[in-house]
Amino acid sequence: MTELWYDGPLLSLDTETTGVDVFEDRIVTCNITYDVPNADPYVADWMINPGVEIAEGASAVHGITNEVAQQQGGDPYTVLSNIAEHLSNWEKLGHPIVVYNAAFDCSLLVVEFDRYGIDQPCSFARVVDPYVLDKALDPYRKGSRKLIDTARHYGVELSEEDAHSADFDSMASVKLCRAIGRKFVIDAPIVEVHAMQVKAKVKQSTSLQAYLRKKENDPTIVINTQWPIQTKDTNDRNS
Repeated sequence: MTELWYDGPLLSLDTETTGVDVFEDRIVTCNITYDVPNADPYVADWMINPGVEIAEGASAVHGITNEVAQQQGGDPYTVLSNIAEHLSNWEKLGHPIVVYNAAFDCSLLVVEFDRYGIDQPCSFARVVDPYVLDKALDPYRKGSRKLIDTARHYGVELSEEDAHSADFDSMASVKLCRAIGRKFVIDAPIVEVHAMQVKAKVKQSTSLQAYLRKKENDPTIVINTQWPIQTKDTNDRNS
């Protein structure tokens, strides 16, 4: 019997940032977690001195202040090159990458690699996004779709005290990914699952756009439908 992708090796990544604009803000911390069956997870963590101010709202979420980042953060080029090497090696293996709300983290990484002249290490062509999957497979369920709430909905128990750190969110995402795969028995190959999410994101963003246009009485609102990599358009809202 062929192993289902969600029962096999998964790499999960998460970032914490200076703000919420994927095209202008910077990575402060990044976590990559290798979750391979029958082995303890391997965790790689980085902190970067982003060279720009961390917004107060962002610091309030992830707890990293400007002072901490400046004192403990590494050089952006050096750290990002290290992250790129991990992603490049994983890409060669052909296994999935799990990213919750991938349109944010994956886009941010691509922009950061470009910013520092680092060759793009990964096509992001085998991404699994539990946020998009949950909305696609159970669109009418009630309740929050934040990571910690969605994880609990699928029976993944987490400590809220540890939420909003890159390592916590990364491990939570991979556990949630496996739980969703098993619940809905997603037996399609990973490339087909990726393609399904591309289409689902278009539908989800288009629906959100229509809702916001009506709610705010503003027909000019545009929600970016691209996934997992967004390109810049000054008229778009990241979503």
